[in-house]
Amino acid sequence: MFEDVPGALLATLVPRAPLDWLAEGTISARVEDEWTRDDRTIDMDWSITTRDLQVRAPERAGMVEKLAVGSLGKVLASRGGDAEFHFTLDLDRDRLETSSSGDMAALWDAVKDGLAMAVAQHTGEAKVKVKDKVGKVGQSLHDLIDPATGDKATAEP
Repeated sequence: MFEDVPGALLATLVPRAPLDWLAEGTISARVEDEWTRDDRTIDMDWSITTRDLQVRAPERAGMVEKLAVGSLGKVLASRGGDAEFHFTLDLDRDRLETSSSGDMAALWDAVKDGLAMAVAQHTGEAKVKVKDKVGKVGQSLHDLIDPATGDKATAEP
């Protein structure tokens, strides 16, 4: 798709989240897709690579967007701005399956932590309890869409 594009340029060209979060550094994105002959499924392999990338929330950003930007910023800062996000997206008429690797797990952990902190501050509940609940919700959502988990109807939040 594109390689080593300055983040600030993308933010200017496409002033919408998440591209308008990009402040410094470069980003590359590649997607490889495969369509079946009956056009019922599309298998997509995504790769997003960053170099010296820094992000910032736009002034108009709400709480959830600021949380997402802050979480991404933490992951990037811990890696010196260099990260590789890989994920697959398999689409067909009957289901949607996703899987991820690389720095996606760290990003999800940072999002869960930030979300737990925001909810704990808002509700007054202990962050540890909120983080546990957020994790259970995330696992329940995963169980609902992962065909290998067995009976989808029994997933509890």
